[in-house]
Amino acid sequence: MDSYKLYLPTEREQDVYCDRYRHMLDTIDRVENEVRIYICGLDFTYKDIGETPLPFVTLNGKVKSYENICKHLELPHLINKPNYLVKEEGTYNSEFN
Repeated sequence: MDSYKLYLPTEREQDVYCDRYRHMLDTIDRVENEVRIYICGLDFTYKDIGETPLPFVTLNGKVKSYENICKHLELPHLINKPNYLVKEEGTYNSEFN
């Protein structure tokens, strides 16, 4: 049994990237695994996470990158051909431009 915990910023700061994490975790079997979603301000504070930028996922207590969690969940299509490229946190460059 694996434990997946998604840490998201406050609701008004959430963006498409946060939604991708949510949809990714929705593919996990919740009977066999623990899946939790925490929102800043409701479930934790910025002091609790330190310098780790939001959003992020922990797998069994270890912080995983977006690419790493996609590989672990066997969702390589989310890495190889995304709809947009992340230039920096909160800034997106569409492949259609």
